[in-house]
Amino acid sequence: MNEIIIDKKEEIVNVFLLEDNKIVEYDSYNLRKMPKIGNIYKGKIKKIEKDISSLFIDYGEKKCGFVTLKDISKYKVGDVTLCVLKKEETNQKGAKLSLNLSNYCIKEMEKLLLLSKNIDKGIVIDNNSLEKNIFEKTFIINETERIWVNDANLYENINTYISINLKEISFDMVKLKIVDSLIYEFGLLTQFEKINNNKIWLKDGGQIVIDKTEALTAIDVNSKKFSSKDINVEDNIFKINLQAAKEIMKQVRLKNIKGIIIVDFINMKSNENREALIIAMKELAVKDRLNNNFFGFTKLGLLEFTRS
Repeated sequence: MNEIIIDKKEEIVNVFLLEDNKIVEYDSYNLRKMPKIGNIYKGKIKKIEKDISSLFIDYGEKKCGFVTLKDISKYKVGDVTLCVLKKEETNQKGAKLSLNLSNYCIKEMEKLLLLSKNIDKGIVIDNNSLEKNIFEKTFIINETERIWVNDANLYENINTYISINLKEISFDMVKLKIVDSLIYEFGLLTQFEKINNNKIWLKDGGQIVIDKTEALTAIDVNSKKFSSKDINVEDNIFKINLQAAKEIMKQVRLKNIKGIIIVDFINMKSNENREALIIAMKELAVKDRLNNNFFGFTKLGLLEFTRS
């Protein structure tokens, strides 16, 4: 059974996708640091600076945001307008805004105007809301049977979001369970504590080591304590590598590793065994919500693939 666990503890929200009570995907959000770029606000023009062709708009945040336009002659102080946040404010400077809503069709604009009708100033559409991140950017819920939430306000927000944006989802799917921690409630602590481990032991004593850099993620496969009754060296190596391949596909989902991934398997002489590894990884990639593209083994024996 697939379940989504949304566990809120003060400002931190941990989200897990479970398959038969095993964590297969994970994301974490800090509610104080949610991005704002792309959000739509209703604001009022407070000042016009003709010398720099800029409007300063009170959009409900600490500082007025600013918009630079070629022609500001049609605007006046006190005008109400919708605007898009392009760059967040800093300690020294207000946010950069845009009045360009051309990406929105007429129907969407009608919705924006309706939503903003009873708002004096402030946010109209939060394009970076927690609910939007969870259900549009993070997890696919087609095969999910239950969504568990431990916070009453968040539970209400999720139900509101689902009623507007995911009408095919039944309210019965979302369950509120008021407990301090769903991680403890579902017995996920041991799994949760291992999520950020970069060294993972395999079933028969092998090990994979994950090293993330800015350019790519390198994964090294080691035999370590591997033991087998099979005296055929090539078969032993393939067995370690196959276990590693399965664990790697699990870890890239769990850690949400994206971009270029290079795997240094234990060297195999058999091209047939190399192809078998790629086939096994492709089969496991079917469950992944992201695309995995495999480019095969390089001349140095490294497997290259991307996840995006």
